[in-house]
Amino acid sequence: MPNQSQIFNRVVSDQEVWDFNVFADGIYLITIQAKAKNWRQNFKRLFSDDDLAVQVDDYLFTELSGKKREFKGPGTWNGNELKNSSKSVIILLPLKAGAHKLRFWVDEAPMLENISVEEMNPDIKEKLVLSLSHDASAIDFIYKNIEIENLEVKYNDNTHSQKSIETKTDTDTIMITIKRPQDKKVESVIVQFKSTIEMNYKIGRIKLYQDIILSSSVNLRSQPDDESKILESLADGEQINILEEVVIGKFIAGKSYVWHKVGAHGKIGYVLSSFVEIQGQEREKIIELIKFWAQKLNIESSYVLALAGCESRYKVYATGGPASDDRLGRGIFQLTNQLKIDLNDDSKPFYSPISDLFNANQNVAAGVSYFKWLNTTKYKKSTESFKKSVVAYNAGTGNVPVVGKLNLKNYEQQTQNLVSCVLENSQKKKWGNIWWPILLFVIGFFLAAHGFVTKLNYASAQNDITIDAISNFEPDRSIRISSATSSVDGMVYFLANTSFDCGAQNCHSVLFQLDTKSGQIRKIMDDVFGAAVDLFPSPDGRYLALVALVHGGVCNSGVYYDIIDIQSLTNLAISGYHSGRYTAEYVGDNKWQNNNAFSFSLTQVNCTGTQRGTRKGEYVYNMDEAKLLMRMEQFGPENNG
Repeated sequence: MPNQSQIFNRVVSDQEVWDFNVFADGIYLITIQAKAKNWRQNFKRLFSDDDLAVQVDDYLFTELSGKKREFKGPGTWNGNELKNSSKSVIILLPLKAGAHKLRFWVDEAPMLENISVEEMNPDIKEKLVLSLSHDASAIDFIYKNIEIENLEVKYNDNTHSQKSIETKTDTDTIMITIKRPQDKKVESVIVQFKSTIEMNYKIGRIKLYQDIILSSSVNLRSQPDDESKILESLADGEQINILEEVVIGKFIAGKSYVWHKVGAHGKIGYVLSSFVEIQGQEREKIIELIKFWAQKLNIESSYVLALAGCESRYKVYATGGPASDDRLGRGIFQLTNQLKIDLNDDSKPFYSPISDLFNANQNVAAGVSYFKWLNTTKYKKSTESFKKSVVAYNAGTGNVPVVGKLNLKNYEQQTQNLVSCVLENSQKKKWGNIWWPILLFVIGFFLAAHGFVTKLNYASAQNDITIDAISNFEPDRSIRISSATSSVDGMVYFLANTSFDCGAQNCHSVLFQLDTKSGQIRKIMDDVFGAAVDLFPSPDGRYLALVALVHGGVCNSGVYYDIIDIQSLTNLAISGYHSGRYTAEYVGDNKWQNNNAFSFSLTQVNCTGTQRGTRKGEYVYNMDEAKLLMRMEQFGPENNG
């Protein structure tokens, strides 16, 4: 094909896109030349240096971390390093025939000089010589999804330097910086391929996050549905070739209707998009993308990180229902087609043009823009601005009053669930797995349920169970799946409560065991006293320590411990630490010291009457002796013990 090129010699804008087309599958060379000033040279811009990074289609070659996007490393232009000199970034990669794009990420005012795209000779078997006619102080050579043996740099004085290539199994993109020696010019780069050139146009990996599915493998199916023939079992972390990125198939509840057509183990089949991370769509990259747009639009990043995590688990192809239902959300921020119309209206205060709801960058930019408007404009004056914004995001602004108190009970359970999830996750400092106050999305395929409902239905090939058999449950009482979970040898333990805050008589909890291998679920503890809040398995997995709380008002609470023998499913309630002199108990550190000793600390408080004071105790329960020992006792003010 003829070369495609353009001379710019102008300042490039942030998020500017350069579109190009390739007319045949093959290996292509993309060359970008630009320059950037350092902070001293940028006095007109308050002494901030220029920075630039490039993205090819949906793959960004650098990180977006840091309060200021000062990009460093291969694939970037850093003004403080370049000092207004030119640098070339050369990218060698396979491209499928069709439309492609370069996107530029910019700080301040870097100068884009030129771009060229060139198809490499398809007959190349072993060696490729890249002749460089441009003058640059540095060159970044990037190759992606092809295997190279070594790299040799030839200078204009006929000297050479060898760049050894180390095999890397944790990445499919290798980046090398070639710095120009003083008084020399890089004349050519000689690429030595491995014996055979295998072109993988798009690569993905099986990635099984615990907040999506509890499993170490998924199935490669003959068709895009979960009932078709199983071709292979694909392990977590296994590399696959993406043959067709978007295939509309059967909707899997809580996940997506988008499947990927992939190649693996010499076979071609389908995997649900929820279980795959395609290059450029990794969770950490999506999280950094959200942080970038939060910073750019000046909104607290934890708000929108929690919202996106709870809406989609940061999955690009998450959907709220089947493809036939055009009303439901799609993508990372679960944007609807109706909202898409408003987002493309430049008269709207949250205007953010979006053509494809599954485009990660467009979806994130639009989702952050819309939520910012809700939180900082629409409900700005409300004391419940954040909560109202989350409700309005899900239920619509017409259903959320600007003035007055918000009553969550007036909204559908799905909305209540989202609010709980976002409020709890917005307090996190580290972003990886999303912690839901319900276990529905942690269990994945195993629980087919929809939130705080009267009956939670469990379905498997072997049996159907309704989780409504907890003792003393009234017909109108809702069941809450607790966030407390534990996994031991393929067994997942989780709790169902009738309420979040439990008094002595107003709620109950039940402990369930889910076998992730067979899909069987059973009730193993019928009536836990109070609201169970945490589980601690012993190191050998034989015992499970359970912590439950009860609340009776201000300065009136209790902590209760049970230890379950998983083998015999017998329960032992720990006693001996309660005292009538104290009206409230607060849990401290809990841990197993070994397979037979469980330790915990407890603070007891009396804040009423004349007997005010505190007592802190540290205890160890010995399983062999069935005995509770106190290791330390310490009294606080106004209490002499």
